Formats: sequence, structure tokens, C-alpha cells
Amino acid sequence: VTAVYAEVGAPGSGLLFVIEDVDDLIVKTTVKAFDVGTVKTGLDVTIKSDATGDEVYDGTVTFISPATQKTPTGDTNTISEVFDAEVAVNSKNTGLRIGMSVRLNYIVEKQENVLAVPYDAVYTNASGQDAVMAAMDNGKGKYVLTEMPVTLGIESDLYVVISGEGIVEG
Repeated sequence: VTAVYAEVGAPGSGLLFVIEDVDDLIVKTTVKAFDVGTVKTGLDVTIKSDATGDEVYDGTVTFISPATQKTPTGDTNTISEVFDAEVAVNSKNTGLRIGMSVRLNYIVEKQENVLAVPYDAVYTNASGQDAVMAAMDNGKGKYVLTEMPVTLGIESDLYVVISGEGIVEG
């Protein structure tokens, strides 16, 4: 019981109690129409909240509405075009509470043990090949900028995975 509105000796009227499951938290959210083709049930999600600091919790998309949100007259809300969705919080003992605001990151694609650079660090050279500039030790205690051809992998809004001969951490 998370809220009690009933009063001893008073007649019951309206909402008396609120009963909520505090052990199996669910984040109620929305998915934009643009993203609904990518975000699917079963997709992994990371969850963060200002209230819990830098902690990151695991979640899973458990529901996406088959129709966009409606206006009070039952028409499609063409202004926002969003689908109601739910994300189950899989992590236990999170410090998250009912009613808290959280930020969700949907894990659409994942690669591990790869190198990523800011998207703007990659350019197309005169030969039409993707490349980055790297500071290479010339053996005399000085560094020389050297063009390194790369192969691009998955990318986000900010970073892109790169690989190629001579591409190493640092």
C-alpha cells in the first residue's frame, strides 16, 4: 500500500487505497513513431536516474502499444505520434522508486571489445577511403600525424566503431 485516502469512521468514497508492486518495477514510457520500427519488445535497455547518481540498471522492453496515443475524441494524436511502452526493471535493489523520472537508452546494436572514436574524427581521404589521423611516434621522441585508413562499424549519434591495420587503443 503506497497511499491511503480512507479515514477511520468516514464513509468510503472515491479512491481509498493505492496498491503498487515495489519489487517488480516497470517504467511507463513512450516510443516515437520514427523509432517504433527499431525498438521492439525484448530489446535490452539501460536505465539511469538523477536520484541514483551514476548507477546504471538493466531493463527490457516488455510492451509497445499497437496504436499511437489517442486524443480525447479517439483520433490519432498527430502532434506527437508516440506509442505507449513499458520497460521492466531487471536489476534488483536499485534505489529506484515509484514515480521517479528516469532516462532510458535502448540497446539496438552492441559490439564488445572494439574501438570507437567521435564521429567527426573520421573523414574521407582523397582516395575515397575512410580514415582517421593518428599521432605516431617517429622514434625520436616526437610524434607525427599519420593518416590511418579505417573500416567503419556500428555508429551512434556521437561515436563510430573503427578497425583496420595498425588501429590500436591509444
